[in-house]
Amino acid sequence: MIGLGLALSLAAAYGVFLIFTAVVFGWEGLGVSPGVAGYHPRRNRPREYLNQAGLTEVGLPQLTAVVAVLFAIGAIGGYAVFGGAPATLLTGAFTAAFPIASARARTQRRLAEAREAWPRMIEEIR
Repeated sequence: MIGLGLALSLAAAYGVFLIFTAVVFGWEGLGVSPGVAGYHPRRNRPREYLNQAGLTEVGLPQLTAVVAVLFAIGAIGGYAVFGGAPATLLTGAFTAAFPIASARARTQRRLAEAREAWPRMIEEIR
């Protein structure tokens, strides 16, 4: 009974806080502050992670499907070779990591080539 009373009193206090800040400061929303001007929370985090991994032209559903299929193929092969659950899961995970690892390596290679090209480009411009 004490827990319910505590929860109700906290909810009432938060409601009073929201009403007070809306009337006095003109704040809107359910947050404890109006937020920073111009700041918008990131809404598409999976897309950002894919971009960082170098998978800009691949959608999340396609990547998920490819990883799932490769995991299944690797797990079946691991079970056929090793015959145990831990080895099956490890070979499946290892196989499923190939698309992401290859895309990351490709992106790093492109960035390294671009870094090497900058001094030559500056010399040609001069």
